[in-house]
Order: sequence, then C-alpha cells, then structure tokens
Amino acid sequence: MIIAHRESNTDGKKQSLSEHLFSVAEYCEETGAHIELSNFMYLVGILHDLGKADRRFQHYINNGTKDRVNHSSAGGKYLVNVLGKSPIKRSQKVMNEIIQYIVFSHHGLFDVVNFECDYIMERRITYDKTEEYHFEEDVIPFVNQLKEDIFKQKGKTLEDFYSDALMEFEAIDSKILKLCNQKNKKLLKNAYAYYLHCIVRLGLSILKEGDIYDSANVFEDDRTKKIDETEKEDFFKRSLQEVENIARQFSESENPSELNKNRVFLSEQLRVAGIQNNYGIYKLEMPTGSGKTHASLRYAINNACSHNKKRIFYITAFLSVLEQNAAVIKKTLSDSDYILEHHSNIISERDTNSDEESSTLDYRQKQYLIDSWNSPVVLTTMVQFFQTMFKDKSSNIRRFHQFIDGIIIIDEVQSLPVNVLYHFNLMMNFMSTIMKTNIVLCTATQPTLDYSELDYPIEYTQNSNFNADLAILDETMKKSFARVDAYNLIGKNQQTLNTSELIYKINYDLSNYKSVLIILNTKKAVLTLYEELKKVSKSKIFYLTTNLCAAHRIKIINEIKDYTEKITLKEVTDPEKIIVVSTQLVESGVDFDFNVVYRSLSGVDSLIQAAGRCNRNGKLSRGLFKIFKYEEENLKSLKEIEEARNASLYAMNQLNITDNDQIFHLEELQELYYEKHYANQTSLMGYNTNGTNLIELLGYNKEARDSCNELNNSLFIAQSFLTAGKSFDLIKQETVTVIVPYFFSDTHSDVLDYIEELHESIQKYEFNNVKKVLKKLQPYTIQVYDIGKMKDYVEELMDGSINILLKEYYDEKIGLNISALQLLLP
Repeated sequence: MIIAHRESNTDGKKQSLSEHLFSVAEYCEETGAHIELSNFMYLVGILHDLGKADRRFQHYINNGTKDRVNHSSAGGKYLVNVLGKSPIKRSQKVMNEIIQYIVFSHHGLFDVVNFECDYIMERRITYDKTEEYHFEEDVIPFVNQLKEDIFKQKGKTLEDFYSDALMEFEAIDSKILKLCNQKNKKLLKNAYAYYLHCIVRLGLSILKEGDIYDSANVFEDDRTKKIDETEKEDFFKRSLQEVENIARQFSESENPSELNKNRVFLSEQLRVAGIQNNYGIYKLEMPTGSGKTHASLRYAINNACSHNKKRIFYITAFLSVLEQNAAVIKKTLSDSDYILEHHSNIISERDTNSDEESSTLDYRQKQYLIDSWNSPVVLTTMVQFFQTMFKDKSSNIRRFHQFIDGIIIIDEVQSLPVNVLYHFNLMMNFMSTIMKTNIVLCTATQPTLDYSELDYPIEYTQNSNFNADLAILDETMKKSFARVDAYNLIGKNQQTLNTSELIYKINYDLSNYKSVLIILNTKKAVLTLYEELKKVSKSKIFYLTTNLCAAHRIKIINEIKDYTEKITLKEVTDPEKIIVVSTQLVESGVDFDFNVVYRSLSGVDSLIQAAGRCNRNGKLSRGLFKIFKYEEENLKSLKEIEEARNASLYAMNQLNITDNDQIFHLEELQELYYEKHYANQTSLMGYNTNGTNLIELLGYNKEARDSCNELNNSLFIAQSFLTAGKSFDLIKQETVTVIVPYFFSDTHSDVLDYIEELHESIQKYEFNNVKKVLKKLQPYTIQVYDIGKMKDYVEELMDGSINILLKEYYDEKIGLNISALQLLLP
C-alpha cells in the first residue's frame, strides 16, 4: 500500500495516500463551493500530496529516516506538464500558476522570485531532474489509478474537474478585474496582482485546514469534533431570540430618557439592515454611549439568520474592549461552547518550511492545538486579524478561509495604523467581493478610507437598495449624546505638566467631583503617576495596563465600575473618592463613567474615545475632559502616536482652540485631523520595510522582476510571498504568550489546578485535553516581546512552546512585578 501517514506509537497504523487525498479534496470541494470554486479546490486537494507516491518518500515514511524528501512538487509538476499542458487562454495561464503555487507551498511559503534572481517555481517543476526522484516511474502510475477511483466516486474525470475549475476561475477573475479601478496603469497592474495573491492565500488556507485536520485526526479514535451546519443554525436561531428579547425589554422600559429612546432607534436601524444586507462593506458610526456593542451584535445575528452566514467575527484593536465586550456577548448569547475568545496562541508555533518536519507526529500534534477559528462566533484582536490575513505562519494562513461567507464586525476601526491602510482596503475589497463576507467598520470617529486621493481606496457598498451607512443620526440625536466639555490645558505655549503639577490639578478637581480617570500613552508613565499618587492621596487608586492578565484586568474594571456606581448613588463619603490611572486600554469599549477625565495628548480619534468615559450616563449636566502633555512620557519609539499628536495640535490651532479655559467640542476637530493625518503619509500606507514596499511585494513585484533579466515577464504570479509574510507585523515586534498564576481572588483560585492539569495532560500525551485546558487558561496570559530574557522567570513546557510565569513574579496590584522586564511587555 502506498501510504501518506504512519504512526510508530500506535502499533504501526497506516493511512493510504488515496484515502488522504480524497479526504482533503472533499473538504476543499465543500468549502470551495461557498465561493463558486468547488472544482478548483477539489483539484487542489487531489494534487497536493502526489509526491508521496514516490518510492523515496515511501522509504522515508516506512523506515523513519531523516532524509529531506520533497513531496510537494510532484502535484504542481503534474498540473503544468500533464493536466494543464500548453495553456492557450490568459485565464488558464493564471489559474495554472495559482494552483501550482498553492500545491508547492502547502508546507511553507516561498518567494516566487527574489532579488537574487532565483525563480523557485522553475526549480520545483524540475525537481526530479536535479535529484533522485521518480515522477514518471512512481507518480504517474499512481495518478492513473487514482483517476479511475475519482471517476468511480465522483462520476467525473480529473480532466473534467480541470475544465470546470477553469470556468469557475474565469468568473472569479472577471470580478477581480472589476475591482481594479485605480487611477493609472501601474496601480491597476499592481492591484490586479495583489488580488491574485489573495486568491493564493485563500486556496492555500482551505487546503491547509483540510490537510492538517485529516493528518492530526487520522489515527484518533475520538476525532476533533467540528460544529455541523445544523448545530450552527440552531445556535444562531437561539441567539436571535436572545438578542431580540433584550432589545424588546429595553424598548418597552417605562419612562425612557431621550438618550435611551435614541439608543432604541439606532438599534432598530441595525436590525433592519442586518436582515436586508448579504455581503459588502458597511460603516457604523455611532457616538460613544449609544449602545454600539449591542446594536452591532443584533445586526450580526439577524444577518446570520437571514442569509445563512457561516460565522460571526468580532474584532477590535484593544484587549480591554475585547475582554469587556466578549463578556457582554457571551452573557447575551449564553451558550459559550459556540464562542471562541482568542487573544493569541498560547502554543508558540515554530516556523517550518520542510516537508518531512511537517509530517512528524510532534509537529502535527502541536499544529492541531492551534485553534483554526471553526467556532460560530470568534472574538479576537486586530493583531490576530491582520496576522491571519498577512503573516507567513501556518496557523495564520489556515484560519484565513474561515472568513468565507461570514460577518466581520471590526470595532474601533479608527485605530488602524496608517502603514497598513492600503493592505486593509484591498483585502476588505477582496473578502467582500470574492469571499462574500459582510464587513462592518465600527467607530465613533470613522476614518476616510474611501478618500479619493488614496491609491487603493476601500469600496463601500453603494447601490439603489443599500447604503454604506448602517445608522443615520440627525442633529438632535447627536446633541443628546454630547455630555462633555473639553479643555485644552496645553495652551498657546505648549505647556507640559510634571508629576507634581498633574497631581495638584487632579486633587483640585477632586475637591469638586467624586471620580477622576487619567489616561496616559505609556505604561512607564502610568506606573510613575500611580506610585506617586499612592504616597499623597487618600482616594482609592487603581492601576490598569497590559502588565495584568485579562482575568485580573476584568476583576479590577468591574471593581471600578461598582465603586463609581456607588459614588453616583452617593453611597461613599468624601475620603473615598476614586482615581484610576491607565493606558489607552480603557478608552474604547470599557463603559466607565467618570466625572473628570484627563487624557495625555494623542490623536483626535483617541481623544473622542477617551471622552466617552466621561459623564457616560449623563448623571452630571456636563463632565470635564482635559487634554494635557505629561513630561514623564517618552514617545521617541512611538512615532505613530507622535504623528497623531501633531495632527491634533494642528487641528486645534487651526480652530484657535488654544486657551486653557476655552470650552470646545472634540467632534469639531475630526475633519481637519484626518486631513492632516493622512495628507503626508500616503507613501507609508503600503507598509514600507527593509527598503521595499509590501504592496509591491504582494502585487506585481516589479523591482524583483526587473532584477532578474531571465524572468519571463508574462508570469502572473511572481510575488515575494515569504518575504512579505515574515516582514508584516501590525505590532512591530511579535510577542510570545506567557501563562501567569493569577490566584489572588477566590473566583480565580482554580488557575493553579488548571496549570497542574496541563502538566498531567502533556505527560500522558492527552492532547485533546491539553487544548481544553489551554482554552481555560486563555484569560490568565500576558504577552512578552523577548521570551529569551524571561527564561529565569518562567517554567517551559513542550520544549518552550508553552511558558508559565513563576508565582513569585506576579503581583496582586500591578501584575508582572519584575522591574527589569517591564519593557518586554507591549
């Protein structure tokens, strides 16, 4: 028997190559059907592992040798030399190159052409000419037998699948050409090539999921359970009843305030839009405190039920927003088994670009532990979202296809870094048009992503039936959400406050008000102010940064909410007033309600979000929001914050908002802010790194093409996939997850039991349970930049793939308490 997999630790059980190819092809076909690429993807699944029929691989798999064996080239060779030989039509050439690359790269991305003029595709096609492989003797006879089995199973020949795949691809190609409406020929050519790269990633994602799932489960008696269509539909129907019951209760409340009446009106707009829309790109601009989380969830659930959507993704830039809104969503939908909250991978994935390492039991078991986002509802961060769209790691690529026919709610979209805007716009266009994804961009300060001067603008949905704006507010409604007076403490002379001056102002405000929130730009500044306030203030003082794990942050946030509510109800005395010092993690989505908010100067979008924590529920006639500069902040390495600050100052100066006692409204600054913020940064929007531009690397890649005179310029796929994937980081330094022993609360005392259970499950090779325990431990993690410098402070499991902080290095008030390592945290 020609085999694909063999497990030495399970009595030599074997899986035939035919069985594996059919299993993967069926998954690819089923998934591809949702985007009209069923035949295309079936073909990919059948071709991907043909090289395993070679006697060289069979010797390797049967004898456990350590030889490097190339098994991913034969499928691409068969495609271009036999199945799709001598293409005539342009579309056939494009399709051949795309499928060829997908098959070649399913165990690791590579650059089609690089700056050393190395055309790797040609080497892969001729792999059997330079080394001892047996394409004609082994692979061709195997395929001939396989073709007979395909016809028996499917009633179609392999050649039929190829012809039908071409028709499918031509329809997709036509849609892509319509998406390319750039201002000049160069941009058009690059946009088209960029969209082809998106097809490659999509096809590769589908293949990798089918391949990894089959490989990880083939010898398991209890295969990893996937949620089937019936379960998913039942879950969404139950969820619809729950969100509509909550909306009904809210709308029927007695004597609602004007604010609550407007919240009900906006929520109803979202319900109707969710029923009407299928897929596209939409804007949801709602003021802070207008009920955006519940309204967008209502939209998503109605949309899922009305259009049989596959899954819902809630994505936001800030962990604090994710943690709080995840709790709201889980409570609303009640059935947490169908909801995945994913901040980051607790298992650290090691890169592998070799076929034989990817075939090992150890690799497949670790790969299996990395969630593939198969849940009906996925709650995750903007970092994970961008890694899924652009990074080179297997887990990131594998997740990408889960966006097919899904709903993506992107909260706080204004937080997107300028350098990724072109990538974001192009990928959103692709996902909405080709993957049939319903994308909603949520914020109180909508950025101008469709600005006509951009090289690659976003294409919002606009037609006679649908409007890109999901919620429409008139001027009266806008005024009902305005509850704050803003002051510019920086003034004409660019005044900067030191710690003593800032504390003096805080204490002065506390003589008239009960609660003050201070939001700073760096964690070091937060710790400095927090430590000094503890020395001189009688108020309750809280500290919030990402040095605390999620469970710890949520506990503190809830404690703060409870306390500020007591202040509102006048249940505390004057000495028990409250001060909270935090980074920006609280300025979006966390429904704090403070009398006074201080915000260290930042972008206008951040200022507006921070002001949403002030007088949120309208209990005061007006809250106080104060903008200042703090001398303890060092922003030399935070260029984007510095740029945003300068744009905010420009907007305030243009409107003559320069007096300390001058009241103004933050919304006045928006138009001037974005005009300035984007005006001089369009050259950065394609993600420049190492002297090149990732928009080019994933597009036409002209510079790499030009460096190689021998390269055939008629090639359609010539992207530097691996270089781009390794270079792309939404946050410049990648982080590693560390589990922390947060056990200071009775609610979380079982974290030590989870860690013990994790040890036992690894020792017993119970990887199904490892996955379950890691999911339980997700709220007890922090991110660090350089795990190497923490080796003395952590316990390593699974060869360093899992890291656990030692108990003595986690503090009840400030989290990670190793002062030398504070800079290792994001």
